[in-house]
Amino acid sequence: MNATQRPPEIVQDNEEEFLFTNDDLIASVSRGHQAGPSSRSSRTTRVIPDVEDLHVDQLFDKKKDMQEAVHLIVLKHNFEFKVKKSNKTVYTLACVDGSCKWRLRAMKFDTSDIFVI
Repeated sequence: MNATQRPPEIVQDNEEEFLFTNDDLIASVSRGHQAGPSSRSSRTTRVIPDVEDLHVDQLFDKKKDMQEAVHLIVLKHNFEFKVKKSNKTVYTLACVDGSCKWRLRAMKFDTSDIFVI
């Protein structure tokens, strides 16, 4: 490994990083959510905002649906996260507490608006 590479388990920082507080999340969730049609496969399920947990291979119709689900989980478990990267195809988060190992990476399917964790 050379000096510019980091071990794969560490989330890379970037200039787009910003902090969400619980106040931001409460304001976001209070705007409401209209759930769309459900999509299912044998390994994945679509989550609506009253989710209990997030898991690998979970599908969301749109990036906004996933963001709202994340916000509800964060409120429920009372922690804060940083957005490490957010664009049209990738959404990467990490817990702001150095002792917290929680993180999330989701990507958009090439052929649709669906995001998968």
